[in-house]
Parts: sequence; structure tokens; C-alpha cells
Amino acid sequence: MLEDALAYSRRWLEIIHKPEVTPAEGEGIIRESLSNFAEHFNRGWLEYRKSVTEAGAWAATEWTGSGAVFRDVLGRGYIDCLGGYGLLDLGWSHPKVVDTVRAQLARTPMPSQELIDPLRGVLARLMAQITPGDIKYSFFAASGTEAVEGAIKVAKMYTRKPGFIVAVNAFHGKTMGSLSMLGKSD
Repeated sequence: MLEDALAYSRRWLEIIHKPEVTPAEGEGIIRESLSNFAEHFNRGWLEYRKSVTEAGAWAATEWTGSGAVFRDVLGRGYIDCLGGYGLLDLGWSHPKVVDTVRAQLARTPMPSQELIDPLRGVLARLMAQITPGDIKYSFFAASGTEAVEGAIKVAKMYTRKPGFIVAVNAFHGKTMGSLSMLGKSD
């Protein structure tokens, strides 16, 4: 099993490092991606995504991008109106962002979470400088659901009330507190 996993990961590393893929390779990547999502990620996710359900046999499978346009594995271009939910607010592969990420990765790919990370302190200070009022401290989250969990805790602490009003059929994340606020059973 371990050997199979290593061989599979090596194959994907080779694919990632290719400057481009052929149409046949792209179609294979789509088939494999659909299978991987169905068998190992979330089959239901495939059933409600328009990029899958309305794309026919060759579902839109993101591959590369620059600026406001990204291309799927078959080379079809799309205008990115989501911007990675805020992650890509400067566009795909912005040269200054790519250069800065490379520089940071060369220095340290990720803070230890135990020692003092200077850039976390810099970001906290900048947030204090630009937020309105007398907000001084920041809570950094790695995901939206962590931010929702933090907001739940602060709201409970501040209001001392046991419940929340939620929007039916909303989505707030995948952790216990966030899931309890979905307003739906599935």
C-alpha cells in the first residue's frame, strides 16, 4: 500500500511539473479527479457544483491562471469572479505575490506556532492600525469555519445567551459549532 501511494504521488508530481498537458492527458485528469472526489472526498459535492453538473463529460477542472483569467486542464478560459473567496484578490499568479511567497518559502515555509513569528506580529499590528475604533488584538484563523467558531465564542461570551439566530440553508463551515448553525439537516 505504501509503495502504491508513493508511486501515485510521484506520478502526480511529474504531472504538476509539466509545463502543459495534452488534451488526452487533460481528459484523463478530469476522469481521475471526478473519481477521486467521488471515492475519497465528497460524492455529494460533485452533485451540486455547476462546474461539474453543467459541464457535461469534461467537467471544468482548474489548472492554471494569470490575472483575472484561469484555465481548466483542457485549456478553456474562465473569468474568475470568485477570486478564491478572497485569496486571489490580486488575481491568479500575480508576480509580486508569487515572488513574495517564494521568498518566504525559502526562509521558512510555515511558522512553528510555538516560537515568535515576526510576520504574524507585523500583520496583527497592521490590522490594529487599519481597523476602526480601539480594536487592538487579532485572532488569525486558517479557515472560514475557524473564524465562525471564534465569532460564536465571542458572541456567547459577550451576550451570555445560549442560542443563535441562523439563516436556513446557510453554510458556515464544517466544524461542530459551525455545522450546528447550518439550519438544515444534511
